[in-house]
Amino acid sequence: MNAYAEFIDFIVEGMTPEQIIAYQPSDKAQQRVDELIWALKDDNISPDERAELNHHIELDHIVRMAKAKARQYAQNR
Repeated sequence: MNAYAEFIDFIVEGMTPEQIIAYQPSDKAQQRVDELIWALKDDNISPDERAELNHHIELDHIVRMAKAKARQYAQNR
């Protein structure tokens, strides 16, 4: 399961703000990101891998935004 699918499943299950704030990608997803980063640093990354890494970066941004919104919501209750 890729990181996008993990996050979508997480949202679909219905979450509280606290659950959104606590969300972390799986170890397997994080390991894949680490592999892609190392490939990029070693200048040994394929175009497909670069696109995959960019998707992970975009997803990380979305998660950070969701967590920030959840924190605001939790404070305003």
